Amino acid sequence: TEGKITGSSLKIWEILEFLVIGAFLGQYGNMFVGMFQQYLNPEVYQETQSVISDGKSIWTLMLWMGIVAPFAEEVIFRWMTFLRMRDNMRVFSAAILSGLAFGIYHMNLLQGVYAAIMGTLFALLLEWRGNLFTSVLLHMGANIWSLVVTDVMLYLLDHFGAMYVITFNLVLVLFGAFGIWKTYRNYQKRKCTRVI
Repeated sequence: TEGKITGSSLKIWEILEFLVIGAFLGQYGNMFVGMFQQYLNPEVYQETQSVISDGKSIWTLMLWMGIVAPFAEEVIFRWMTFLRMRDNMRVFSAAILSGLAFGIYHMNLLQGVYAAIMGTLFALLLEWRGNLFTSVLLHMGANIWSLVVTDVMLYLLDHFGAMYVITFNLVLVLFGAFGIWKTYRNYQKRKCTRVI
């Protein structure tokens, strides 16, 4: 049955919730890693991003970096790697190891550290929610938001002022943190049983 493949189904509001949680994780994960970028060789990352994005429209980037790549990477690193590792070790250990594998896959230090952190969080939230598409939505939310965040923030600043930017970011933090907490609480309520 479908439940055995993907766990309990996601409702529409949960799909939006996990996209926003992904945006929250992406934005603040980038900020966290950015604090250490002087030690993480950011030039290699910037060169790689230039090669990927130069000359491409935002819609092309959204398709490939926001939808296709997250889906493919989640199948490999969360569905195939994390879930198989989890069968043979503790959930947290499997999440960290699959996150490290995801970081190494990115092949530069700055993006690798970010990807390792995000991959670990994606794996944990996948386990806690119990639906395969949880991590896909988180990843899509993080990647799409990273493509548009600068334009969104500049638009808010130019048209509405700094208070709107601050308010928007506070709402993102509150919604993201609450969503993660709620997902974990539901996992505890079902006594940490696996549904996928």
